[in-house]
Amino acid sequence: MALNPNIRSPPTTQSRQGTGGPEPQYQWPSEERILIYLVCTPDGMPVIWGTLLQRLVPPEMIGRVASLDFFVSIAFMPVSIAIAGPLSLIVPIPAIFIVAGVAPTLLAIVALLAGRMRDVETRHPLDT
Repeated sequence: MALNPNIRSPPTTQSRQGTGGPEPQYQWPSEERILIYLVCTPDGMPVIWGTLLQRLVPPEMIGRVASLDFFVSIAFMPVSIAIAGPLSLIVPIPAIFIVAGVAPTLLAIVALLAGRMRDVETRHPLDT
């Protein structure tokens, strides 16, 4: 298998010597950083949600439930835009962003504690 000559590797110390610029510092993400990223951002949620759907929904209903889930998610986008636009005329935009960042976290904690989410994990363990 031949290497693609159009793909360049990141600059090394040898390629930057004598240019007078600072040496680049490359630090590749560790497993801990990737885990923190997936936990603290919405990127890991589709994996968790998809796993829950496959575990909890009967196989003959998975297509209908997944399409309804997608439809409801898409249907609420215009609603959120219709609310956020006029709200930005009344409330400062930074405050809207702060509430939009804090509210889902608080709702997730309430759902975890009050919604018996732990019961789902014990009834349907993921390690089987």
